[in-house]
Amino acid sequence: MHRFPAYAQTTQLVGSLAIATLLSTLAIPARADNPLPLTEATVDRVVNAVTVELQRQPIRPAKVSDLLVPEDKLATAAQALAQMIFNDASLIRVGQNSLFQFVPAERQLQLNDGEMVVVTPVGAGGATVVTPSAVAAVQGSLIALKSEEQQGDNVLEAFTFTSELQLYNREFQEIGRLQPGEFGLVRNGVLEEVRLFDRCSELASNPLLTGLHPEDLSIEQESEAAAATLRQERQIIEAQQICDPLLETIDPTQPEVPIAAGTGLLFALVGPFLAGGDSSGGESVIEITPSDMTTSNGTTSNGTTSNGTTSSDGKPPLLITPSTGIPEPTAVLGSLLALAIGAAMRYRRSSSKR
Repeated sequence: MHRFPAYAQTTQLVGSLAIATLLSTLAIPARADNPLPLTEATVDRVVNAVTVELQRQPIRPAKVSDLLVPEDKLATAAQALAQMIFNDASLIRVGQNSLFQFVPAERQLQLNDGEMVVVTPVGAGGATVVTPSAVAAVQGSLIALKSEEQQGDNVLEAFTFTSELQLYNREFQEIGRLQPGEFGLVRNGVLEEVRLFDRCSELASNPLLTGLHPEDLSIEQESEAAAATLRQERQIIEAQQICDPLLETIDPTQPEVPIAAGTGLLFALVGPFLAGGDSSGGESVIEITPSDMTTSNGTTSNGTTSNGTTSSDGKPPLLITPSTGIPEPTAVLGSLLALAIGAAMRYRRSSSKR
């Protein structure tokens, strides 16, 4: 079972008070007008071994309805999870092997080790999470953090889903910003890596994010308070089209590639005019089928004829007659439609990156 270090009460309290004092003098980050301070959190769900240290009383197993106030601590063992609802309806989930507390400052949380998901209501003022490696500050509304020690280094992994995340070192100097859909790796206060990640896949697979995917029915098993916060966040996720079917199929780590249909039809549209038609004066025909695209005097690569009947898969081919200088109307409309779809998908992808 995860135990608090014997020296934790003194060192963490002093560190937390120092952090709170420094943060209160710095604009990290800009807040909503008159944000409600985080004054208490109610344990809403407990999975497996979770312990609490409340008001410096002996450590004991956590239970639903336990009330945490500033400087109280909560720890989770392997395969454990704890969910808390704060006085402003913010929802905090703490994953396995984690040590969590919140400090007596405006909206400050502390993750000494482990995993955490923070969901803050719109307009609440966001939250600032202090870890041994860095400080993560968000206006709202959904972030996931993992803090751990790796070979003597303090490492923070940060995922932001729906809003900008500001990152600071422990001297409270800004080291970078993450946009929605970006992952950042901070090692000893230095931002080493920023990359895109698949937000929809993460919502579907991360056990700390249950109830947030638009198709996740487990939200019905949440308490009334938790479900209300999760539904509000789901509205933002749906508005940002994070799990839009057209975007789900795009791997954000790979470079953009041309849309096959649009490119093929565009080639079919302009290719004959660039080639100048059949040198013998006959009518050259381009036939486009799902499996091939050839130019000949009526013959495709698989031996079928392009006489206006059917293609190799039994479907009418698209025909372009360059000798007249005018492509058939169906080919023109098909090309324009495919190009428009391709442009829209690339625009939506670039919007998701921002």
